[in-house]
Amino acid sequence: MGVFRKPPRGPAEPSSGRPAFLRLKPRPVRRMRKPLIFLCSAVAVALLASCLLGDRGLKTFLELRAEQKDLEAEVRTLRLREMRLQADLDALADDPDALERVARERYRMLRDGERIIEVVEDREPDAPRD
Repeated sequence: MGVFRKPPRGPAEPSSGRPAFLRLKPRPVRRMRKPLIFLCSAVAVALLASCLLGDRGLKTFLELRAEQKDLEAEVRTLRLREMRLQADLDALADDPDALERVARERYRMLRDGERIIEVVEDREPDAPRD
């Protein structure tokens, strides 16, 4: 009877049952892989920093959005004021007595022959009232 021998196993692939001449060799370590990964990472960090802090970045976007909200609030306030003023104008246009009252109170206007009498108190401003 013949002796059956197992093929020798080398250190490269201990669990494979293939003969040494059929074993696959490990791939050579590529020397460009690490610098390329580093370069890609650096470019990604630079792009991210530019997006966040750049002239047209996130910071500027947030500042402009806050300014837009402030301006929209100011527009709402001014529109309400315009509506109130328009209502006052319509009221004055419809009622001549109201127009005369506003002219007398605000602009101190007089009719012909009228005089304004101003009452001035003759006491000191800090003196207590009786």
